[in-house]
Amino acid sequence: MPRRKKARYGREMRARAADLFEAGLGFELAAKRLDVPAPAVRKWLCAYRATGRKGLIGMGESRRTYDMETKLAVARAVVDEGMPRSEAMARFGIAAATSLDRWCRLYREGGP
Repeated sequence: MPRRKKARYGREMRARAADLFEAGLGFELAAKRLDVPAPAVRKWLCAYRATGRKGLIGMGESRRTYDMETKLAVARAVVDEGMPRSEAMARFGIAAATSLDRWCRLYREGGP
């Protein structure tokens, strides 16, 4: 069975999502209005909260790098202090939840 490719959405679609978020819609209703799967729109909402409209629209166009101190501070905040992921992403400006998850996993495995 062939593997299904992930759909990719352009800047225009993410800009429309940002408009809906700014109007107060949550990810589920925004997903229905945009006819985009809810998990994708949920990621967009997290990115929007962390990096704002500009960060959401520019998602995937470039990769941001973070220094070791930032990675460690984020991992400590989530793992040791119990900060919610979404709050940590917003506070530290982390756009990708996968990066945050990887840092937390490595921190748990290796400690400070």
